[in-house]
Amino acid sequence: SYAMRVVRCLALLIYMSSLLDMVRGRFRLECTENLHCTEADRRRWSEKKFLVQKLMQLAAIAETDRYILRSSPLLDALKYRHELCNDHHNTGFLLSNESDHEWSVACMWTGGEISASCALAPIGNKPIDFIEGYEWRKMLYTFRKTIGCSNEEIQAVNNVSL
Repeated sequence: SYAMRVVRCLALLIYMSSLLDMVRGRFRLECTENLHCTEADRRRWSEKKFLVQKLMQLAAIAETDRYILRSSPLLDALKYRHELCNDHHNTGFLLSNESDHEWSVACMWTGGEISASCALAPIGNKPIDFIEGYEWRKMLYTFRKTIGCSNEEIQAVNNVSL
C-alpha cells in the first residue's frame, strides 16, 4: 500500500541520516532521555586518562617519600582526584592501555541505577554486555589504590551497588 511505502521510505531516510552522521563524525548514542553519548566523550575520556597518568606519577612519588615542587604540573591533577576516587560508573576502565583507540563510546550503568554515563568500553559482539559485580569492584579497587585515593574512598568500593 501507499502508506507502507511512505513508512519504509521514512525508515530508510532515518537510517541513511544516521549513517551519514556516523560518517561525518557525528555519532550519537541515546542512553537516557537526557543523556546522549557522542565522539566528544572519547576526547573527555582521553583527558581523564591523562589526569590518571599524572595521579599515578604523584602516587609513585608519595610512596618513595620524595617531595614535589609547588610549580610542578603534576599538582594540577590533584584537584580532580576526589572526583575520580568517588566515581563508580566508569573509572574501572581507566587503567587499560588499549581503550583510547580500540574501544567504542558506550552507555554505562552500575547496579539498579537509572543514571548513566558515557565512556569508552571494550568492544563486544553484543549490544548489551555485563561485568560481574565482584570483578567491577576489583577493577574500581585497583584504580583507586593506583591513583592514591584515601583509605575511606578505597573501602567505599564495597558499598557500590551492583
